[in-house]
Formats: sequence, structure tokens, C-alpha cells
Amino acid sequence: MIYRWILFSVCVVIAQWVNAQDSAVYSGNEKLRSFERKNEQALRIAFYNVENLFDTINDPNTNDEEFLPTSDRKWNGYRYHEKLDHIYKTLTALGGWDAPAIIGFCEIENRFVLNELITKTPWRKLKYNIIHEDSPDR
Repeated sequence: MIYRWILFSVCVVIAQWVNAQDSAVYSGNEKLRSFERKNEQALRIAFYNVENLFDTINDPNTNDEEFLPTSDRKWNGYRYHEKLDHIYKTLTALGGWDAPAIIGFCEIENRFVLNELITKTPWRKLKYNIIHEDSPDR
């Protein structure tokens, strides 16, 4: 039992010594480390299921009748643009208000809706490019 306490005490002393050494090294190279941190960039990648982001236009090739102004959902331009805004805010907030570099989405009706998301929100300043492919899912 005494050996455990001795081993624990030695580990604590070593940890404190390493921490003190690191602090001394840091204070000696403070400008260098500060410069390194400023130049570090994280690549933020996000994936988000937007759960049925449909425009309000009837597309005969898509099963979008549920998301039209005449449907039971009463899907209209106001609700559509509000959802675009909420998606923008949610994904931007993930990174402390820095937008992700790459974003993957699912459950978006078409390329038009995706284009609206990146041009009708403050993301337009970031000049995102689109890679899109329609799925065979109606």
C-alpha cells in the first residue's frame, strides 16, 4: 500500500515539473507560439439532414405535393425562406459563427433549393460552389 502512495506522489511531482517546464518554454517562445496559433486553420466539414427542404413550385418529376402553398402543410414562401435562414444559422453556429468549408446535405428537393440556400443567406459572401446530383428517389 505504501508503494502505491509513493508511486502516486512521484507521478504528481513529475506532472507538476513537466507543467512548470512547459510554462517556462512557453514564456520563452511566447511570440512564436502566438504566431503559430494565429496561422493555424481548422478545416470544418459538416453534414446536415435538412428534413424535406422543398421550394414552393410544383415539379412534375418530384413528389412535392405536400410542400406546396395549397397543401395541408400550407408550405409558402415565408416558411421556405425562414427554413433557409434557420439552416444557415444552425450550421454557422456549429463553428462558433465560422461557416464550414464543406457542407453535405440530404433531403433537399433540387439544385435550385441548394442554390437559394447559399445565395439568399449571408453565406453568399463565402461564394460556395455546388456539387449536386439528383437522386432517383422521387
